[in-house]
Amino acid sequence: MAVYLLLLILPAAWIVLPRSRAAALAVGAVLAIFIGLRDRVGGDWHAYWLIYERAKSLDAVSAMLLNDPAFMALNIAASRLGLGIAFVNLACAAILSAGLVAYARCQKLPWLALFIAIPVLVMVASMNSTRQATAVGLEMLAFAFYLRGRPRACGLALLFAFAFHWSAAVLLPFAALALLPPQRLRLAAWVAAGLGAVLVVAVWLRSDLRIFYQPSFGTAFRLLPSLSALAGLALLRLEQRERTVAYYLAGLAIACMAIWPAASMVTDRMGYYLIPLQMLVFPAIVTSLPTRGVRLAALAACLAWYLLMIAGWALLSSYASCMVPYRSYLQHPAAMFGSTPPQRVC
Repeated sequence: MAVYLLLLILPAAWIVLPRSRAAALAVGAVLAIFIGLRDRVGGDWHAYWLIYERAKSLDAVSAMLLNDPAFMALNIAASRLGLGIAFVNLACAAILSAGLVAYARCQKLPWLALFIAIPVLVMVASMNSTRQATAVGLEMLAFAFYLRGRPRACGLALLFAFAFHWSAAVLLPFAALALLPPQRLRLAAWVAAGLGAVLVVAVWLRSDLRIFYQPSFGTAFRLLPSLSALAGLALLRLEQRERTVAYYLAGLAIACMAIWPAASMVTDRMGYYLIPLQMLVFPAIVTSLPTRGVRLAALAACLAWYLLMIAGWALLSSYASCMVPYRSYLQHPAAMFGSTPPQRVC
């Protein structure tokens, strides 16, 4: 388990050069390699290996119809080129890392935004839910484009997110929102969030109810920080584009809170898409406080909260056993090109 704690070195190192592009690239590269070159690590390892095997054995059209098209296209390309599942995972991890670092750089404290993403997005989602973690990476990339004034690139990234995991349909209303003129954004953000909320319910209804009515221990870890960010949002004066992103995600958070008692598993999975809200709000709160002492106290509280989440995951999560010991293809690079029968990790 100690190897996962080493990930906390990345935000600590980023403090030194928070706006350096080279430092951001280095952080992204380390994350991509750590996540993408894992070997037999994660609760969904067996399922993703089976997807790869089917992509290899079927013709391209049949394979594309089996699962989310962008993810299947990666598997088809890797299998046709004689590459292994490691290259699929590495490509997905590169997308996630690029989006995460790009979005973190848009925040008031990039290193803190990265720290906030590590417990749930990096340690849990990226290791267990490759497709959805990639969709979250594209969500963050889309928001980074939007905050930098590139609405068309934002919409395109959100479409790719939907192509990687169908649950990213909850983000599609923002693609239209991004194209609106500034004077209409506030009302439109809530309207679009309402449409996103409807899609949250649609995701719930589309899901296998036998699975998604089951209680999920991880829901509190996904949703409670976002609800805290939702409360903190009322205290902030954000720039217009930041408000639009925050209001949209706030609408999704409210929808998730509403369906939590009936479908905690759906709320658990939708909670991944709310991590950007935490990354935006908490650094903004810390930097907006009036005195240095108060800022340091708020920062310490934020760090303690997310460290507590890591401890809770390590001690209580049923998936923790699927991730220990951590193994990497870097230990045996030749296996990256091989194809062995699928095997269960846990």
